[in-house]
Amino acid sequence: MLLQPFTAAHWPEARAIYDAGIATGQATFATEAPTWDDWDRGHLPHSRLVALSDTGHGRLCRRFRGGACTGAWVR
Repeated sequence: MLLQPFTAAHWPEARAIYDAGIATGQATFATEAPTWDDWDRGHLPHSRLVALSDTGHGRLCRRFRGGACTGAWVR
């Protein structure tokens, strides 16, 4: 697992994970994921990190088990 600053470049994958959470009906009261600009404005600029798969694909990790990424997002 690699930790990197979370930027707009990561938003498409992060939004897909956000959408999947919304689809469960249990993750949030939101009915749709925000745009990057809305999300960016609504969150402090510090401590934004993204966990990426260290398998060389650079995809966002969805789950962690035992300190390892066990469910990299698949496009």
